[in-house]
Amino acid sequence: MNRRDNKDLVVGFSPIIDVQGNDAKILVLGSAPSVKSLEQQEYYAHPQNAFWWIMSHIFKFDINLPYKDRQKLLIEEGVLVWDVLASCQRSGSLDSQIQSATQVANNIPELLGSQASIKAILCNGGTAFRLLKKHHPDLFNETYDILQMPSTSPAYASLNRQEKLKKWMSIKQYTAKNS
Repeated sequence: MNRRDNKDLVVGFSPIIDVQGNDAKILVLGSAPSVKSLEQQEYYAHPQNAFWWIMSHIFKFDINLPYKDRQKLLIEEGVLVWDVLASCQRSGSLDSQIQSATQVANNIPELLGSQASIKAILCNGGTAFRLLKKHHPDLFNETYDILQMPSTSPAYASLNRQEKLKKWMSIKQYTAKNS
């Protein structure tokens, strides 16, 4: 692997999960972490990404809470977070730059097996949805609701934050406190 390839290597994070496997109802899947997320070692760290803004509005928490507290609040609401890809090569942060031949998928079926109460998989954007279908097609034959949600990325500008929030509100039908 040359220096350029190594620079473009994206290695994802461990999932935000309830290690005891209790009461999780939703798995939110992104594609792979952005450059900013990798720098900060946090999911959805880019300040223009609407994910935490949307979650803070849906679940009524302060978006300025420390990252660990926001993670804990999502788990308490029955929401887990991971990415479809464990690693890939990509120049920059755009999903369109993910090199197909370098994709290594996370073992999502194993995670779902340890989280028996999951009812829905929400893909954060079209790329996450397509990657899930490519790497784990059998999940589409299972009993999970698998939904493609509008990407919270600032690169997806077809909807503004309020419009994205309105679409993401469907998460409430699955959450631990409302099911």
